[in-house]
Amino acid sequence: MSFDQAVAIVEYHRSCCAPYRNNHCRRSQMAITRAWQRYLIIAFLTYCPLRQREIRELELGRTLIREEGYRVRLRPDDNKTGDDRDFRLVDVFPTPVITDLDYWLDHYRPNFLHQVETASESVESWLKFAHYPPDLLASKMQDIPQQMESIAIANGQSSREFVRLERKLKKLQAIPESRLQIPERLKQQFVFLSLGGTTGKDSVGLPLGPGNLTSLVKTAAFNASANLGEMGHLLFEGLEPRQTNPHFYRNNGITHERRYGNPEKRAAFHKMIGNSISEGDRTYNEMTASEKTVQAAGWWDTQSDKTDTPRRLHGILQQLSSQEKQLLKKLLE
Repeated sequence: MSFDQAVAIVEYHRSCCAPYRNNHCRRSQMAITRAWQRYLIIAFLTYCPLRQREIRELELGRTLIREEGYRVRLRPDDNKTGDDRDFRLVDVFPTPVITDLDYWLDHYRPNFLHQVETASESVESWLKFAHYPPDLLASKMQDIPQQMESIAIANGQSSREFVRLERKLKKLQAIPESRLQIPERLKQQFVFLSLGGTTGKDSVGLPLGPGNLTSLVKTAAFNASANLGEMGHLLFEGLEPRQTNPHFYRNNGITHERRYGNPEKRAAFHKMIGNSISEGDRTYNEMTASEKTVQAAGWWDTQSDKTDTPRRLHGILQQLSSQEKQLLKKLLE
C-alpha cells in the first residue's frame, strides 16, 4: 500500500463518521462513536506512525498534552527504545485531523463515558447496556453448565467445545461484576479505549489490547480499499483490497519519507517515531534498488546541479503504478 493510498483510506473513514446513512436513516450513537475512533487511529498511524503500544496507551494530561496544538510526550517507560520524546501533533497532522481530534475528545468520547457511567449505576441498567436482559443472562448461565456436563461425559473436559463453553460462562459471569470496576476505569484518561463488543461490556473503558487494535486496523484498511475500488477511485480501481497491520504503517511512512522527504528533517522524523535512521534504512525502507540509486546519476559531473531534478523525477515516475500515473496526469491537467 502506498502512502497516497493510506491517505485515501483516512479520508474514506472520515466520511464514515457521518450521522446519516446513504438512505437518510440516522445511525446509532454507538456506530458513530466507533467510526470516529477508527478514523482517528488510522489517521495517527498514517501521519504519525508510532508503535501501536504508544497509540493504545495515549493518556490525556500525561502522554498527550492539550497545548500548542497537542504535544506527545513519551518517557522511557512509555516506549520500546526507552528514550524521551516530545513533539507537536500540529506539526505532523493536517489541520482537519487536529480539529477532529478536538471533537473526539470534547464530544464523542465524553458522551460515551457518560453513557457508561450512567449504565453502571444499577445491575439492571448495566445488563441492558450490555445487551443482556436479566432473564436472558440467567437462562444462558443455566444452559451452559448443562451443555458442559454433557460434553465432559462424551469427550472429556479437555475437548475444544468444553473449553469454549467454559470461557463463555466465565465471560457471562463477569458481566454483572464488571460494572463495579467502572468508577475506577473512568479515572483513567486513555484517548482511545475499548467500546465493548456487541454483547458483553466487561472490557469497556480499558485501553485497547494489541489484538483489538490489529483487528481494527486490518478490517478498516481492507474494507476501505475494497469500497474505494468499487467506487472507481483511481488509486484502488482494479486492485485487490489492501491487507495490512498497524506496524506496516511505519514501513509506509519511512519509505515515503525516503522518497520525497527533506534529508535535513530525517533525524527529527526518526526521533518522533522512535527509531534510528540506520534502523529505518535496514528494517523499514521499502524503496526499490533502482530508486535508491537514482541520485547517483551524473556523480562524476562536478558542474551539474547536485539534485539533478529531471533525472530524479524520471526515476520516481518509473516506480509509479498505472493508476498513480493516471491520477498524476489528472492533477496536472
